[in-house]
Amino acid sequence: MPSFSEMWEAIRKGDHQQVVAYLNAGYKVNTRDDTGRTALLMAAFHGQGQIVDTLVESGANVNAKTVDGLTPLQLGVKAWRQNYWIASTLIEAGADVHASDKWGSTALSGAREKGDDRVILLLMDAGADY
Repeated sequence: MPSFSEMWEAIRKGDHQQVVAYLNAGYKVNTRDDTGRTALLMAAFHGQGQIVDTLVESGANVNAKTVDGLTPLQLGVKAWRQNYWIASTLIEAGADVHASDKWGSTALSGAREKGDDRVILLLMDAGADY
């Protein structure tokens, strides 16, 4: 079975085919590393929309949290690319738009910090509030 580090490397590179191959080889989609990161958390952080879609379809926990309380949605809204796609996918799959990390930050505060009006509106339409 593929290791977390192998999956992480495929995600970092944006190698969707390799991610699918690892899932087909038995990689457990909700496996965590020592900081609580899952493949979905990493894909959201790296702005890998297609990989996020595949992981969600494979049963990834859309509300998984790192040891600091960060969720895929919080990481995804701040991604440098595909953040609207990622946020849409996660919200549609049931991501908690109100979740906060240990510092009290939410996905909405992250989107506001980034200044992304489309994502801010998406989150507010999903029930997030200031």
